[in-house]
Amino acid sequence: EELLEGTPMTMTNLTVHVLSNSDKYDIRNKKVTVLPIEAPFI
Repeated sequence: EELLEGTPMTMTNLTVHVLSNSDKYDIRNKKVTVLPIEAPFI
């Protein structure tokens, strides 16, 4: 569920996504880029 812009963040509507080290989240496009396991560590 996507919240409207300006919706107050509370514990009831807060969703946390934990990214691995060097994974990237593009907040504008709402896209996660995941570093492959065999890739060199950044």
